[in-house]
Amino acid sequence: MNDVDPTRPKAAGCSRAPAVRERELTAGEWFDRGFNTRDPDEQIRCYGEAIRLKPDYADTFYKRADARQAKGDLKGAMADFQSYLELGGGERDRDRKEVEDMIRDLKGKLAGS
Repeated sequence: MNDVDPTRPKAAGCSRAPAVRERELTAGEWFDRGFNTRDPDEQIRCYGEAIRLKPDYADTFYKRADARQAKGDLKGAMADFQSYLELGGGERDRDRKEVEDMIRDLKGKLAGS
């Protein structure tokens, strides 16, 4: 038996009901999605969404820099590593020198290309 009868009138108010909208993911959820995939394009997309929602989350810039570097986007990686440092990630994680060295290496690669 078919529960939907096209000749039956719609119930009052059905056509005026608001559309159901999906809940937007949080910055943390986007970060987790990026962290849990191995696809650099998907990582870049997920980390970008996390940054859009929480632009002061330094670790997201670091992770997106790794993904960009894996894709060969050296300028993008360098900019993200720099943002990571500007947001204090290097101080908190005690890796400022290491990240500065990575930026210097990326600059050298860009200059040589």
